[in-house]
Amino acid sequence: MTNRVNWTSEVIARMGKVSDQEIADTLGCHVSSVAKKRKSLGIPWYGARSPEELALLGTMPDAQLAKRWGVKRDSVGYLRRSRGVVVCRATSLWTAVNRSLLGTMPDTQLANILGVCADTVRNARISAGIPAFRTWPSEWIALLGTAPDSQIAKRIGRAASSVASMRYSLGIKAYQAPVLWTPERVALLGTDTDAQVALSLGVGVHAVRDERNRRGIQPFGRLRRLPPEREKQLGAMPDGDLAAEWGCAAAAVSSLRRIRKIPSFQTQKPWTPEEVALLGTMSDAAVAQRVGRSKEAVTAMRRARGVSGASKSLPHPHLEDIKREFTTTSAPIPEIAARYGVDPHFIHNRANKRGWVRPAG
Repeated sequence: MTNRVNWTSEVIARMGKVSDQEIADTLGCHVSSVAKKRKSLGIPWYGARSPEELALLGTMPDAQLAKRWGVKRDSVGYLRRSRGVVVCRATSLWTAVNRSLLGTMPDTQLANILGVCADTVRNARISAGIPAFRTWPSEWIALLGTAPDSQIAKRIGRAASSVASMRYSLGIKAYQAPVLWTPERVALLGTDTDAQVALSLGVGVHAVRDERNRRGIQPFGRLRRLPPEREKQLGAMPDGDLAAEWGCAAAAVSSLRRIRKIPSFQTQKPWTPEEVALLGTMSDAAVAQRVGRSKEAVTAMRRARGVSGASKSLPHPHLEDIKREFTTTSAPIPEIAARYGVDPHFIHNRANKRGWVRPAG
């Protein structure tokens, strides 16, 4: 908070039109300072109104009365509710006189006169079956929605905002360039969020969402969390076959598999019974080194077969064999490690902890 306040003419002009607290927040001072200054200038509190003014509450929309008083609509709404006055409904707004004005001027202009938003006027006009007010040549009207607003604006010499406003008032949708859905583009649907796919393709989000829904492809967010039974299927069969079973794009299955670092089914060599028997008997990393596969491939196969992972508290099944070779032979440690599917650091750590000694010379 500052001790000295700069009471500019703009600040004083706002007094009585907005709350003292709002002015205090703007100036960074205490609300009592604003109230004291306002009272010294003889400006009434922004909620203070004469009996004649209070009688207007609920007789017209809050926005219209706020414009008449020169205050915010929220201020009028607060004052009306504090006195238990019912809000003016849209039905009371559209008197015979106001209804007769629909379509005689732009919706935005009539909205400013009535103190309501343009959508209120537009919806009332459409409900009454009254066409929008047209001040543009029919040739210009025919162009709306056939190209981007910016291009039409350059063509007719108007601002793009003016073109957009006229198009909206007539209920004409914005131009959307047609998208050629090639097989490569279709393959991206469902592999990421619609917004990200749209960004990568340079098209609108609605175009991506509509095409994905039309093809029955599930959105990416729903596929990221899979039931346990589907998690086990990833990498256990070709992505295309799995996509057909799940009813989604093959690219979506591939993306989910890659996120989990599961190798594709096509790159896996068949598992032998001896290799399968090793699953769960040691760490996945140890099995991977032993059978010459990636750790992710071993983990995926173990989960697919419902085999629990090896407990870290259990000793290595070949620990005694490793100790025997380490202490009685001169075989290099990397060679011993490769033979038993462990990392050389594993043997070094065990030897140091257990006091294993290599044979002399």
